[in-house]
Amino acid sequence: MNISKFVNKDLVFLNQEFDTNSELFEFVGAEANDLGVAKESYADALKEREANFPTGLELENFGVAIPHSDSIHINEEFISVVTLDKPVQFSSMEDLSKKLDVRLVFVLGLKKAEDQLSILQAIISVIQDESKVEKLISAASSDEVLEILENN
Repeated sequence: MNISKFVNKDLVFLNQEFDTNSELFEFVGAEANDLGVAKESYADALKEREANFPTGLELENFGVAIPHSDSIHINEEFISVVTLDKPVQFSSMEDLSKKLDVRLVFVLGLKKAEDQLSILQAIISVIQDESKVEKLISAASSDEVLEILENN
């Protein structure tokens, strides 16, 4: 599956700085709500789900996170891509006590369960390619992010 068709260009945020993942969720939630693709409850739903089911994945040099919420908080399907200048801590999905320094975040806003698995698999495929992850983190524009994801 090509995830680039789900990436909302207006929800690609490059070289961001947040102190916590909650701040990141508030920011993306507000932006998604302003665009009308997510409900006002989205940011809180991301925080709650992340607290109970962490989404951090450890790569060789840093972590990636794939937070998402239940579909009731979504108006229109989207993926937001956030790159971070300084890492933000997320708990590992494999070991809840382990904190990961995350530099790349795919925030999912999905309505259909059948999309969720295939999109997660496609994202995993992207992040298994270390050079692609490096390119995403150093991308200078949302167009560049889309181009990297289209070529997956």
